[in-house]
Amino acid sequence: MKSIIYLPSLGYSYFDVSGYNYAERYMSSMDKMNPDKTKRYLLEKKELQFGIDGKFSALFTSIFEYKSKKEDGVEVCGIYECFYVDSLTERFRAKNILSKLVLILFILFPKLDLGK
Repeated sequence: MKSIIYLPSLGYSYFDVSGYNYAERYMSSMDKMNPDKTKRYLLEKKELQFGIDGKFSALFTSIFEYKSKKEDGVEVCGIYECFYVDSLTERFRAKNILSKLVLILFILFPKLDLGK
C-alpha cells in the first residue's frame, strides 16, 4: 500500500484544496491509467487524533480497489492530511503585541539595505 502525506499551505485557506480532494483527483487518475477496466475505486475517510491528550489531528483518506463487490476491496493508497498550522504558530500567538513587534523587527532589520 502506498502512503501519501498531504500538507496544506501554512496560513492560507484555499477553496476546494484538501487531502480528500487530492485523493479524489488521485483516484481519478488511477482509474484512467489502469489498463484493467473492470477495476473500480472507492474512497473512505476518517479523522485520526494523536499526541498528548489528542491535541493533534489528521484526516486519513483510503483508496480501495475492487472488481465486483465493494466489500472485497483492497486498500491501495492511504493519504494523510496533517493540520499543523496551529501547532507551529501557537507560541507566537501567545506573546503580547510588544514582544511580537520586537521579534518581527529583529527578523526584518538585517534585511534592510541602509545605504550599502
